[in-house]
Amino acid sequence: MGMAGSTTHRLERNVYWGGALNWAFRFIQARSEYDSLLFLNNDITLNPKGFVSSLRREMFSGNYQIVSPCIAGLPQPWPQMQCWYSGRTRKVRWIDMQSPLFRRRLIEHIGQFDEELQYGWGQELICARECENHSWATGIADHICIEHEGMATLKKNPPRKDEDNRESLSPLREYQRLARSAHENLIASDPVFFRAMIEWAHNYEWNPQKAGADIPESGFTRTDLINMIIDRRGLKSYLEIGIAGGENFSQVKAGLKAGVDPDPRSEAQYLMSSDRLFSILPEGRRFDLIFIDGLHEEQQVLRDIYNALNHLPPNGFVLVHDCNPLREEHQFNEKAVHEWCGTVWKAWARLRCTRPDLEMFVVDIDWGVGVIRRGRQETFPAGNYEFSWAFLEANRTSLLNLISVESFNAWLDAITGAPEDHSGQDTVADG
Repeated sequence: MGMAGSTTHRLERNVYWGGALNWAFRFIQARSEYDSLLFLNNDITLNPKGFVSSLRREMFSGNYQIVSPCIAGLPQPWPQMQCWYSGRTRKVRWIDMQSPLFRRRLIEHIGQFDEELQYGWGQELICARECENHSWATGIADHICIEHEGMATLKKNPPRKDEDNRESLSPLREYQRLARSAHENLIASDPVFFRAMIEWAHNYEWNPQKAGADIPESGFTRTDLINMIIDRRGLKSYLEIGIAGGENFSQVKAGLKAGVDPDPRSEAQYLMSSDRLFSILPEGRRFDLIFIDGLHEEQQVLRDIYNALNHLPPNGFVLVHDCNPLREEHQFNEKAVHEWCGTVWKAWARLRCTRPDLEMFVVDIDWGVGVIRRGRQETFPAGNYEFSWAFLEANRTSLLNLISVESFNAWLDAITGAPEDHSGQDTVADG
């Protein structure tokens, strides 16, 4: 994404759907400025108004690595692709690729599909395996529709010519034979996984009751995550560092809430820096959950985390926003970019390398919400790292310990130990 409004690229040879997808993957990987790829079949009909921006919004508001529009009209061979009129993005195990939107991270993990798959059958299963291996989600947007003519190009077009001007592939039956052969070879390479995926799609039946009742399919935000923890763990007290306009703070459902922000225009209880607050906060003052979303600079974030841990009960939580910038420019000064994550990720990375006494992971939503709790973790291998953007891109999943909402939900179910009650503690004066 992010190309000029109109651009043309001539492929180096006569390739089919899968070969063109490999070319597009190479194109994206060679250019760091692109965060995603929308790959459109030429036999679909869509409403161009807001189509791309709507798909991107669905992808980047959740943990999705692939998002597809649904298919309106006649029943589809794969029922998960049909428009089910849910009005939202459904999580599925794989999509049939008429117009997939790929996230850059998935493209980089796959690199290239096998040349045998040039006709276009099998890439969807490889993407499914990659997503399941990394706990990434695949979504179908039920409110973004296309119509698919179904191999209309092959049915209508004359024979293709290869580079020696010979007819390389034309009859629909021959195309299907070659595609099916490649597909069957792929399935035979990992029958346990791929056959289970195909069986899942054959039996797919959308049922809103099957979805986790407390996990929205898309648009899951830091506020949702905070309130999930508060509700499920019975937390009472909450501190937010950097409340700005109060968009998040006002929606947090804790009984006792406090906010700190030096901006006099904010509605923070403590109009001061977080450093100042922690310097005057009584040693015994504890908050069950402390959310850090203040100055997004590495050293300040490190100080905020260390100070927060000093005012956390044994079973409390520290959450850190903006741990997962998607593009290098998201680190730049907030006045220079629309979305600013700063260098929060570098502070997070230093603790992932040095603190085996903490349990740390980043939930892959809303620019990355880091969760810290006292416990144990296998640290990222220590080294004299520069923590450059290239280093983050190469090690993002393991360095951040990136997980999905579903994985976090399961972890939250599994942890034990009731939080202590700090609801009777005195607050600190605005000294």
